[in-house]
Amino acid sequence: LTGFDFRIRLNNEKLPVGLVWVTYTMRQRLLQYGDIIFLDAQKRQYNKLCWPYIGPTIKTNENTNRVIAESVVISEDIDTYVWILQSIQDMEPKWNVNNVRLIFADGLISQSLLQKLGIEVTCTLRSDYWHLMKEVFPKTHNFGTVCFEMIKNHLQTMLLSNTSEEWDNAYNDAIIIIRDYPLKLEKLKEIYDRPSYYAGYYVREIYGNLLLVGNSA
Repeated sequence: LTGFDFRIRLNNEKLPVGLVWVTYTMRQRLLQYGDIIFLDAQKRQYNKLCWPYIGPTIKTNENTNRVIAESVVISEDIDTYVWILQSIQDMEPKWNVNNVRLIFADGLISQSLLQKLGIEVTCTLRSDYWHLMKEVFPKTHNFGTVCFEMIKNHLQTMLLSNTSEEWDNAYNDAIIIIRDYPLKLEKLKEIYDRPSYYAGYYVREIYGNLLLVGNSA
């Protein structure tokens, strides 16, 4: 097929542990919208071996989600994501990972991904709104169901904030509500101290009125 290409990842024993491929259409999307990428793994339940499917995604100017590559790997980790992005660059030389300015991902992906790709200065790693609000924040080791429901609206405002003032006001209002929960206050402070990862206004300063609500899948 015109424009189709693929790469196979081998482990130290020369056994295949990953497969990534692109099509002509994926290349076009990559070149047009590839400066903001959403990363996540999914669909383990659709195969007997429970191998993760990873399809790096972009948003078009019409706010639709489109994949720029597809891959099946035996494990989801930082090195796997590095290999996938480097393979995409290898298959489409007109695109360079150094041009990526934002990467949205869940909590599995850390700053080390940017460091291993050599883009920690030019690219910003962002939390994934859907995972935070649906899975991460409500868990006991974060806010727990009770405290999360108490400050849910304020957390949402912080994540989607238009300005730093809106971010600050929502944070201060949340402090008042959970002032009797010191451990939860510490967690809230951790979020407040990382605006580059959590704050909506921080992204808007990079890309203007960027639509922040989205699923990295």
